[in-house]
Order: sequence, then structure tokens, then C-alpha cells
Amino acid sequence: MDTVDLAKLTREDFEKLTDTVFQIDDLGVAAKLVQIKAGTSQEGISRIPFSLFFQTQGLPQQIPQQGTFHLHHQQLGKLELFMVTIARKAEGLTMEAVFS
Repeated sequence: MDTVDLAKLTREDFEKLTDTVFQIDDLGVAAKLVQIKAGTSQEGISRIPFSLFFQTQGLPQQIPQQGTFHLHHQQLGKLELFMVTIARKAEGLTMEAVFS
């Protein structure tokens, strides 16, 4: 299975996947897409920026600050996303990926 072309994805593509589970292969954990926030449109940019927020189901052995992670989703396929850990709780991490 080929990796999804991120340049072609929009907020709408992810909205239908809210509350579904992605596997973060590098961390060995599953993460639910819990929120999508729209950014503001800017002149000269064809895609309106947006952010994805994932909540991991459990804590990985190593807590990453940020990096490029390999994810896969049953419907969407394989993705490579740059994500940042923005919160750590007993039940898991909250991680954000920004599309601009």
C-alpha cells in the first residue's frame, strides 16, 4: 500500500474520520482522531490550514516531543505526519499534526 499524498488531503477528508483509530507504527500505540481545528485562509494558499488532534490509547514506552511518524488507518491507508506531543496524561498522549 502506497503512502497517502498529504498535499491532496483536506480538512473534509479527515472530518469523516473523527473518532476513528489510527495506528502510530513508530510508537506501537493506537490513537483516536479526537478533534480537527480549522485555521484561517490566507491569500496565495490553496488549502485552508487545519490541525488534527490525536489521543493515544495508552502511553508508549518512550514519550516523543515531536517528529515524523508513520501512521496507518483502515480506510485512509498509510500516512507520514509530523506531529508534536502537546499533552501527557495517565491515559495517553495528545498529539497535534498541522496541515498548512
